[in-house]
Amino acid sequence: LRVRVVSYYFSLWKGPDHPVNRFQWRRMERDGALPEDMLMKKKTILDYYKSRILSPRTDPITAASH
Repeated sequence: LRVRVVSYYFSLWKGPDHPVNRFQWRRMERDGALPEDMLMKKKTILDYYKSRILSPRTDPITAASH
């Protein structure tokens, strides 16, 4: 019952086009129903992840001396 109440208030707060969880996110993305701002959010997060986590790290001390 609590989950339904929280989901209801969340949908009122965010609106019906906002996914509540990852399952809805993936389904809406697959169907092309995800809003443009949500797609930009995904791109921004993935770009940050790639730049901070996947790229090789540089030593700030040696990088500053060059």
